[in-house]
Amino acid sequence: MLDIFGVLSELVSRWEEKEEIIDYLEEILRGEGVEIKIDEGEHPLILARIGEGEPSLCLFCHIDTPPPYALSQPIYKVDNNKAYGLGICDKASVAAMLGAFLEMKGKTERGSLDLLITSDSEEKGEGLRKVFEEGYSPRWAIIGEPTNLSIVTQHPGLLLLDIYCYGLSAPISFPFSGINSIDEMMDFLSELKERLPFVLVGIRGGESTLRVPERCHSILAIPIPQERDATWALRILDGVLKQPRWIDVSYHILRVENPLKAEIFSPLAQLARDITRKVLGLEREISQPGWSEASRFQERGTEVVVLGAGEPKVAHSGEEYVLLEDIINEMKIIKGIVSSLLGSERY
Repeated sequence: MLDIFGVLSELVSRWEEKEEIIDYLEEILRGEGVEIKIDEGEHPLILARIGEGEPSLCLFCHIDTPPPYALSQPIYKVDNNKAYGLGICDKASVAAMLGAFLEMKGKTERGSLDLLITSDSEEKGEGLRKVFEEGYSPRWAIIGEPTNLSIVTQHPGLLLLDIYCYGLSAPISFPFSGINSIDEMMDFLSELKERLPFVLVGIRGGESTLRVPERCHSILAIPIPQERDATWALRILDGVLKQPRWIDVSYHILRVENPLKAEIFSPLAQLARDITRKVLGLEREISQPGWSEASRFQERGTEVVVLGAGEPKVAHSGEEYVLLEDIINEMKIIKGIVSSLLGSERY
């Protein structure tokens, strides 16, 4: 399984280039004689299944990563039991879930075990949306995201927005005959931040070094608190935009992931914690879980937990790493959950 993890970590799987890693996973699964469905569209995905009928358990993970930038590069290396590289935490859950899935082949006694691997979770999540539109609705789901092997049932959401600001072009020799869209954008963001916390993740403006910029575009990531949803943030944003000064500012919603509000002591969460304690000898804590696509499962009535190797606070950074032993531990925990829900073993 760690060999597979190494190959996954060395293969390119950015937003634009996903086919090679999908082909690699398909080859492994078909080689094991597993029932498999491949969607080769714009957002390729794999849905593999063991068994049939209900109850159903979904192991959900994704292969895509943000584009390389600065110190965050797709260069796989191992040092002192730590694996480093861009997207290494997400690849850890792919390897652990694939390993657990294959080891449970022939060992389930009821229902179906699914392995769902998408390729655009870091972008818009269209692959998962399409699967749900086709009626997919498992009874249970484990979401493979870095949690330091803590069992997460609640976490914040995310609202991702394009913001557009328009000004009036003018020669830089006569700047006051125009309206600088970048200045306007910065003033707007300053006012918005007094009412709504956000992270500015991108800004671009200007078409020429000799012209006052007429158009500015920024991208905002707005964390959605546990007790709120996306409409809370949009109401605040709309309230600011009602002011006459901001008539030339508009926005476009890129993505919404509502907070996960699963029951802390749901049967699945309790089972996962019990098995985690048996595997690790303790129950780990997490400082702050990141967002995930788990709420999409929950909105469809699926009982869900988030679980994965790796620290969320280093994911997508130049210091991203995962402990190799935690990939093995994640696989053991998942196998224990599957055995208890669909097999003969009871924890």
